[in-house]
Amino acid sequence: MKGLSNLISFTIIILISLSGIGLVTLLGYPNIKNFQESQIIKEGENNMINLNNNIREIASEAPGSIKKTKIKISGGNYRIYESNNTFEYKFKIESDIFPINSSIKKGVLEENIIGTESEKYFQIKIQYDDIKIYGKNNLEIYRGLNTICFIKVNENSTTSFINITLC
Repeated sequence: MKGLSNLISFTIIILISLSGIGLVTLLGYPNIKNFQESQIIKEGENNMINLNNNIREIASEAPGSIKKTKIKISGGNYRIYESNNTFEYKFKIESDIFPINSSIKKGVLEENIIGTESEKYFQIKIQYDDIKIYGKNNLEIYRGLNTICFIKVNENSTTSFINITLC
């Protein structure tokens, strides 16, 4: 009988432990996921500000000037859309912390939540009026540590022409 009560006690302790682990995982995982997404979005905002500052700086210099910068991308991708002179960051989000079709303007950054409830993206856009940006085949920059080169190709009285490439 003594062996049986030890077995029952051991089983109850294991069940309580597994229940605790399950409960922490069930309640904690969404919070961890939301925190990870918010950190990646913050990184995206900081990178876009950094890229914009580099574009503005090289635009004020003489044609032929070159500037390099490094950016770390933990999630999402960056793309140049030559057709509407826009630099964009886009990151697929899974959490419900952002309502679909919401938009906010933060200085030069235009932040949007686009897509559908089942597939939504956080998007940051910067559109230029006085600077023409372009990259080979609408340059896309993906996850990892990337070195980006900004080359001022030309200028006229109203517009600076900046080529953006991976170095």
